[in-house]
Amino acid sequence: RGITENVVLFNHRHHEKEDDSMQSKYNEFEANMIVGLTLYLLKQRYKPCNITVLTLYRGQQLHIEQAMKKNRQLQAFLKQYADCDAQLKVRCVDKYQGEENDIVLLSFVRSNPRKKIGFLNIDNRICVALSRAKNGLFAFGNFDLYAQVSKTWRTIVDIARKNKSLMSKLPVRCKRHNNCLDIVKAEDFDQTPEGGCTEKCGLRMDCGHVCPRLCHAYDHEFVQCMKPCDKVHAACQHPCVKKCYQECGNCVVVVKKTVPSCAHIIDAACHRNADDLKCPTEIGKSFPDCDHVRIIKCWQRELNIKCTEIVTVTFEHCEHKIDGVACKRKHDARFAICQERCAHILPDCGHQCRKDCAECSEQKEEHVCGFLCRRVMLCGHECERVHDCNKQCPPCDKECENQCPHSKCDKLCGELCAVCMEGCTRGCVHHRCTKRCSEECDFVRCNRRCPDILSCGYKCGGVCGEECVPFCRNKECYEHYPDLDPEPNFLEYVEEPAVHVEPLMVFDQDFVELSIYNCDAQLSFIQLPDCGHTFERDAIDKYMTEYFQNNSNKIRLIPCPVCRTAIRKCRRYINMINVTLKDIHNIKQQQIQEEKTRSFEFARNEVVTAMSAELGGTKGHYFKCSKGHYYIIGECGGAMEKSSCPECGEEIGGQNHKIATGSQLASEMDGALAPHWPNTFY
Repeated sequence: RGITENVVLFNHRHHEKEDDSMQSKYNEFEANMIVGLTLYLLKQRYKPCNITVLTLYRGQQLHIEQAMKKNRQLQAFLKQYADCDAQLKVRCVDKYQGEENDIVLLSFVRSNPRKKIGFLNIDNRICVALSRAKNGLFAFGNFDLYAQVSKTWRTIVDIARKNKSLMSKLPVRCKRHNNCLDIVKAEDFDQTPEGGCTEKCGLRMDCGHVCPRLCHAYDHEFVQCMKPCDKVHAACQHPCVKKCYQECGNCVVVVKKTVPSCAHIIDAACHRNADDLKCPTEIGKSFPDCDHVRIIKCWQRELNIKCTEIVTVTFEHCEHKIDGVACKRKHDARFAICQERCAHILPDCGHQCRKDCAECSEQKEEHVCGFLCRRVMLCGHECERVHDCNKQCPPCDKECENQCPHSKCDKLCGELCAVCMEGCTRGCVHHRCTKRCSEECDFVRCNRRCPDILSCGYKCGGVCGEECVPFCRNKECYEHYPDLDPEPNFLEYVEEPAVHVEPLMVFDQDFVELSIYNCDAQLSFIQLPDCGHTFERDAIDKYMTEYFQNNSNKIRLIPCPVCRTAIRKCRRYINMINVTLKDIHNIKQQQIQEEKTRSFEFARNEVVTAMSAELGGTKGHYFKCSKGHYYIIGECGGAMEKSSCPECGEEIGGQNHKIATGSQLASEMDGALAPHWPNTFY
């Protein structure tokens, strides 16, 4: 179909090419002609399984396969037969021995000026190649060249020329209009877009309309008529609105219909049953929990639709608000309790309450100051906790700084320090203390100049019996240390000082910083180990004495007059320091005892509350042993069994409703004035 001859030996002179990667040959002209002819045959409604493409070279096989994959129209035809078991085959002749097919397209490839034909000079290959077709054979090659080189080919070409099968064109013919076309190159197949000629089909289809397509080789059953359908629906007499090739089906003409459930008139397809319609009319829906109205479809009115209006939630017990809340969510649990911080300002201190708003406004709890406390505590440290500023600061949790020449306290500052029992180390060449380190020192402060000689060879500027001051007052020392500033307001000691402080300051009687070269050479100095500041002896003595006497009603370590650091390590003033530390120790004991009392009361309340149900709400069941440890006698309250206290081993309980000797009623537990068993102590 579509070709005038069943056997064609297409003779051409297009040269072959070399595929270096495969060391094989291919002929691009022949590959394009075979792809075009394959597509033309498929348009004639031949199935892919009826067509086989053969070639003698592997390079040509791959070239033909690649060209077919790039041809979209050819691939579209092949997809129509994707479900078929047999598909279009592209094979080498050597791989196709013993097989045959209805139509064979044959590519011989070889064409060159060197007159070399390779495999084509082998008779059995020629025989296999030319004998695989049943109904149609279309071979492409330079048959003039083959006849010059091979005797076998000369015989084949003579027979083909005699039968008029050897030609340099491929004659195709339109079946419908009988128009003929000679295909000389692959591009000529474009003149057969539908497998026929370029004229209109013009035949009447089964629907009665004229076929609108170009001349085609396939039947009209494969043509979809795109003209409007002329049929009328029998039930309603409405004309069909679909295309001619489509089934009419139900009438889809839009008509007016009344929805029974709401009586609204709506547009709907003619075939739709009114009872099955969902009314799309927009209506307003009000909600019982709010005053909002939402526009919904009429058919949605029976659904459980909730209000999505964006509202502001205002809490009842406070003035806080939350914006951007969907109305349907305003009753959720997370919006029931205010999560903001309480905005109440305490009148006593002016600070904001640190509790959550819900605790204070809804649960009616007391407001608590939320200010970060910065008060200086008895120990000299700043309180860095958040607590009620009207209440006493909790025990200090910093490392204790108390130390003596023997050891350093390793506890927290808020805990009780252990008392040093070593002998006092204070003394000089004139006198020495005879007391213990923690007792009041009996050493009389020595005011003479320190007799020690510094490593530079000059006398120390300190006081006898105290730590040497870490500087030399003689300028000659700088001749040995040229890197130091020759006119400083302070000097760093060339040896390692007792306390390394930068910068080292020296202050006179009025606590004014001065140059050590501008002061009286007879003056002596005291350095405070806590901060490193150095003062003239008489000035710091006077300051310490006056501060101690004027603040005797206050319990606080004496601060440095310059930086306000608490003075606790200077041994010259150890008696003043120990007095303050002793007072602080007593207050710590008092605070610890108060904390124990609070803990006891809390534990007592927990126990009494827990046991109240067990004891029927009665009192007088709590007792304590001779050493004050608590225990309970249940049921009637009368002791019936003796035991030993798990804390101290003393006898507790009793027999015959009589309490053990030494045990007492613990009235502080539940407030009972007498035991629950009346004759417990008789």
